[in-house]
Amino acid sequence: MKRLFVNLLACAFVPASFSQAPAQSTLWTADPPAVSSGALALMEKAQGHEEALGDQIQSAARPRTSLLSWLLSLVYPALGLSFEGINFNQNAANTGFLQIPPDPSGAAGPGHVVSVVNSSIQWFTKEGALQRNQSLRTFFGPLAPQTNTFDPKVVYDPHAGRFVVVTLERVGTANNDAANRSRIYLAVSDDSDPNGAWYFLEINSRVVIGAADRWADFPGLAVDEEAVYVTANMFSFATAPGFGGVRLWVVPKLPFYSGGAAAANIYDPVGLANVNPNGDGAVATTAQPTMMYGAPPAGLGTFLVQYGGLTNGVNAFLGVIRVDNPLTSPTFEGRFLNLGPFAGVDNLFLGFPGGPQLGTTRTIATNDRRVSQAPVWRNGNLYLAAPTVAPAVLAADAGQVTARWWRVNTTSLPALSLADTGIAGGEEIAPGTFTFFPSVAVDSKGNMAIGFAATAPSIYPGAYFAMRLVGDPPGTTRPAGVLRAGLDFYVRDFTTSTTVPSRWGDYTGISIDPEDNSTFWVYNEYALTRGTVIPELPEEDGRWGTAFGSFAFACTLGCPTDIVVPNDPGVCGARVTYPEPTSTGSCGNIATSHPSGSVFPVGTTTVTITGTRQDGSTDTCSFKVTVLDTTAPVIGNAYASPSTLWPPDGQMEWVTVNYSVIDNCDPSSSCQLSAISSEGSVPATIGNPTRDIQIIDAHRLLLRARRNEGGPGRFYFITISCRDREGNQSEKEVRVRVPRDQLFR
Repeated sequence: MKRLFVNLLACAFVPASFSQAPAQSTLWTADPPAVSSGALALMEKAQGHEEALGDQIQSAARPRTSLLSWLLSLVYPALGLSFEGINFNQNAANTGFLQIPPDPSGAAGPGHVVSVVNSSIQWFTKEGALQRNQSLRTFFGPLAPQTNTFDPKVVYDPHAGRFVVVTLERVGTANNDAANRSRIYLAVSDDSDPNGAWYFLEINSRVVIGAADRWADFPGLAVDEEAVYVTANMFSFATAPGFGGVRLWVVPKLPFYSGGAAAANIYDPVGLANVNPNGDGAVATTAQPTMMYGAPPAGLGTFLVQYGGLTNGVNAFLGVIRVDNPLTSPTFEGRFLNLGPFAGVDNLFLGFPGGPQLGTTRTIATNDRRVSQAPVWRNGNLYLAAPTVAPAVLAADAGQVTARWWRVNTTSLPALSLADTGIAGGEEIAPGTFTFFPSVAVDSKGNMAIGFAATAPSIYPGAYFAMRLVGDPPGTTRPAGVLRAGLDFYVRDFTTSTTVPSRWGDYTGISIDPEDNSTFWVYNEYALTRGTVIPELPEEDGRWGTAFGSFAFACTLGCPTDIVVPNDPGVCGARVTYPEPTSTGSCGNIATSHPSGSVFPVGTTTVTITGTRQDGSTDTCSFKVTVLDTTAPVIGNAYASPSTLWPPDGQMEWVTVNYSVIDNCDPSSSCQLSAISSEGSVPATIGNPTRDIQIIDAHRLLLRARRNEGGPGRFYFITISCRDREGNQSEKEVRVRVPRDQLFR
């Protein structure tokens, strides 16, 4: 599979008011060039055509002194879980070929991470236990690929809880040959566990454009709540006529996600945007579909993002094609977003230099300015990243390939606006660091992470990451963290040239953990120690490795569930021990308003758990502890005075009931008296003194001094009832008697 293309924009529609940066002539090997059993396979791919950058946000240049001191006070987030992925030789064991570049792409699910490279797939538990390792050709076996396939990508669908994998296939080198073959292979897991069933879809991507049939290259992969989106650049099978535009395939999730007979609808998004009178039009250049998180505005499907080479001589522009109603009546509306003067952020008229590395004069291929991984839409903002060539104004990075990120405000869909931009310059890694192949992910709070490759004169090519919190000063990026530092220099291009930059990339992988929406998982390549020399190419030696790593600056706290307990005996409260709160991410120092084991008062108390990060920002969670007062009042020292009524002359006599009341919580428990007679007399009520018993208040009553003749005498049973405010009640009885005769007094 050999292909060569230079300056694809020369074939593209370009608005009359725009021009583009000059073409670059550096060649780069294709996916997947391979060497197996001593046989040399050369596959070439021309450097791309995307060139543009500029920025209207002045702070996006090197931060001012006040911001620089802020940056110097920060440290990068530490890696959490991290483990090795597939490498150069292990991949060859799967596929039968040594392959460059690896095209690493990875995604995280609730319990697993899945990675793809040219041309293998692996998945692991999050603790690093390998559960699958096989070639993509074997993985897609139900579709019977004819080759190992190339340019794979994987994403996790947060809406449906599935992994989605794409890879491409091309067979043929002559235009319009009946044997030509171009395929897009898609797979989706049946749930969030990749160890279950997978459903497969084969898309015939051999498309006639102009006078030649075309094959699909460099896919974009993304999802929203209802569809899977795949984009590709279309090339002729022979070298000429070359680039034929961009195509988009929209795959409805149903029936694909249920294993039914799925199908894809193909569109020319650039052509359709150019005939839409509501937009600015579009340019035929690489278009990456956007990963959509949360609920987008009604009708919105995804954004196709194009970064490269568009300028009016002063400003640079970002191309954005909005796709609406993707499953019913799709519409495509293009916008050119003004990024500001390109002289401030990207030297558009300088080709991409190779990145220097320690130990050799051979450089690392940094490729071009295109967005190579899916942008992210979340909470009304569109995030993306691409490599640039830093202009003179970025003094420390001037002339170096430098990863840049943008945040676009999409609140008004017809009027997108640039909200923020900055760079991951990498000078804190080493002087003269090149940063390239950036990818972005965004957590639920708007914190952004960037994965990228880096190399410099004093370091070997490695894998790095950086972050910015949503509250950080505009245009700033926190210092880089290390996924894996390179272990050796890397010379590998599968040619006899002694000057061609060694193939790297073509992209990196980063995703947000759907389990907590705050932990990031980055997947990237780095240079292993050398040790695989191909006899036909004795001048080169280099081996790539890959690794997964997790990190977070955001903090997700998990509080215990609400607790309800009775009070401790004799105490107006209870000593409550609760489970330790959980924390995920970078929560810093964790404090609680009421430590476990504290005595909580009767009633409801809110317990707040606070995590304070190193920058002073906080995250909190809370739960409630309710202590129920279940202790009734205690009635003591109860007696009636007098306790005997004599003589039994039928008169109403005053009786005082003495008692004390003690309550653990309520000093004002309410009490009342009630009484009955052993001879069945009917109690009197207040205002009706004709009866034998008349209750006056909680301590006094009138009792009639009378008993039946010939009987044993009369007893009055007086009950003291006391109730607290929680409804707990206790009773105590005292007696007053009217004796049968004086002898029994």
